Amino acid sequence: MFAIVARDDIEIQFGKADSGSVPSPNIVRRQSALEAYIWVNDLDALYAELQGRGAKIQCYELLVEDNFGFRLCFSMDTSSPAS
Repeated sequence: MFAIVARDDIEIQFGKADSGSVPSPNIVRRQSALEAYIWVNDLDALYAELQGRGAKIQCYELLVEDNFGFRLCFSMDTSSPAS
């Protein structure tokens, strides 16, 4: 079984797990993991939309690349108000 979901210019493809496999989030199998990392064109608009729908937003990220090609990721915990 195979499915594709789409929004704007983004498509995500899903496939059915092997018979007998139990679905679980990656965090169950690894100490730190994501199910997907999705690039968007307007993070602020997506944040506002998801927040308005009651989504549990855990962090807000900014990825920066310096002149040498090193990438730094800055993230803010959004589960509690900023102090």
